Amino acid sequence: MLLNSSNTLPILDNFLFEVAPGKASISASDLETTMTTAVEVTAEEEGAIAIPAKMLLDILKTFEDLPFDIQGGSQDLRSGDDQ
Repeated sequence: MLLNSSNTLPILDNFLFEVAPGKASISASDLETTMTTAVEVTAEEEGAIAIPAKMLLDILKTFEDLPFDIQGGSQDLRSGDDQ
């Protein structure tokens, strides 16, 4: 999925974060491909928010010195020394 500044549907430039009892999910779509991942969480409240992809990526770039590891299904995303 690519960030596209000319989307006719601006909502497609966002990641959707949803929190429900025991579960949090992150979704993104460009109408051809949709990515969704979910993790178990402990949450006091339910909710959802759409966060602009560019904003989220800019925030994540500030953590370049801190390694993180997201694993799900057949995809792994790593940052830091283990790239």
